[in-house]
Amino acid sequence: MKKVLGFALVVSLLTPLPTTARTIWIEEKTNDGSRLFVDTNTEPVSQSGWTVFRYGVEKDGSFRENIGVTPYCSHGKISRNESVTTLNLPIPGWANTEDIKHIRQISKISDLSNFITEPGWIVDLGGKVTAIQANSPGSRSLLGAVCGIIP
Repeated sequence: MKKVLGFALVVSLLTPLPTTARTIWIEEKTNDGSRLFVDTNTEPVSQSGWTVFRYGVEKDGSFRENIGVTPYCSHGKISRNESVTTLNLPIPGWANTEDIKHIRQISKISDLSNFITEPGWIVDLGGKVTAIQANSPGSRSLLGAVCGIIP
């Protein structure tokens, strides 16, 4: 009995756990040296020219995740989507209560389509809505990865 139990324990430790998420780490870094990543379990969602996505930031060993909103994904490329004339941000099926709160906070900007005029995304950081320009190799690659996931 001890041999069977020991064998079962060894097999369970050596059997890989099923992969539930695929994280895409961006090789290039941001201007402040941060690393960015996107989790494809929470695939970006597009509607009315707006793309909503979840991404992460790693800096000095600490991680945080944010919700990004961009009008700069069109046909799988970084390009201003011309159908952003209306403000109708999608609420992804994967969005939790906190995500929805951030999306609604971003939606409060009265002229959201003109809030961001260069490739990048909009994020709610602690109640302050900010436009993040994709002006570093890391942020540009992240936006390209997000746009590339969308059909």
